[in-house]
Amino acid sequence: MNRFFTARGIRRLAVALAAAGVAGIAPVAALAYQGYGGTLPTNSGVCVQQYANSKVRGEGTATKQGAWFTLRYSGQYPGIGEVVSSSATTTTNGWAAEARPEFGNFRGKGYYQVCAVNVNSTSTLVNIRILVDGDFS
Repeated sequence: MNRFFTARGIRRLAVALAAAGVAGIAPVAALAYQGYGGTLPTNSGVCVQQYANSKVRGEGTATKQGAWFTLRYSGQYPGIGEVVSSSATTTTNGWAAEARPEFGNFRGKGYYQVCAVNVNSTSTLVNIRILVDGDFS
């Protein structure tokens, strides 16, 4: 099961709900970063993505046998992109990676994704988030 949460998708949902008269929706600009937390069954994955102008950071944690985490870049179009950085194994319980121009690994402005994949024999609880530009220092 792959899930993608983008600022554009959240904005569209907020507009649709507002048009339907549903109150209590916070503005999209209030979201500092994109994240996901939930159980990943065996042989499944999840990603969150956000547009970055100058730097990006991905973070992930997993319980039980862990997961494989990746930071990816897809350029000017949303979607699964090339791997910028990944956890060393598929059994990682805690992971973080940054891409910055001064590190030499920032691919440029565009969409970045943080993904978690569970290829282990049991389900695992994962939490991932992506921070961009002014979300971190």
